[in-house]
Amino acid sequence: MNHLTHTIMKSLKPIVAAAALTIAALTIAGNLARNQLRSRSRRPEISMEANHPDGSPGPIDALASTATWPDQNALRAEQQSAVREAVAGLPDELREAVVLCELEERTLSEAAGLLNTSVKAIESRLYRARKQLRCSLSKWLSLV
Repeated sequence: MNHLTHTIMKSLKPIVAAAALTIAALTIAGNLARNQLRSRSRRPEISMEANHPDGSPGPIDALASTATWPDQNALRAEQQSAVREAVAGLPDELREAVVLCELEERTLSEAAGLLNTSVKAIESRLYRARKQLRCSLSKWLSLV
């Protein structure tokens, strides 16, 4: 009986080894597939060219639309320079009101407190400053 068992086991070894290898290979393949699915759920792939289902542009279109060209940058720099010069050319009391309310985004009452005047005076200064700025920046306003 011992010899029979030994002979059977000896002849089954290659079969058992092949089966174990197949099971191991299938287990590894299954683990790799699960890892890939987990990875995709954590880092979804987004097509750079396709539009979104809601009709909004895809990433490439969005990047292209926000990109600025050198001539646009130069024009913007020129406009900013013109605004700075126009504000600098205002009388002191008007420039103070514009800087506080428009550039620093302070409220009318805050500006009035800082300048030791009334809210109505700040409103009046802003009105006059905007009117002067419109005249001095009329060239740029027609381009907008």
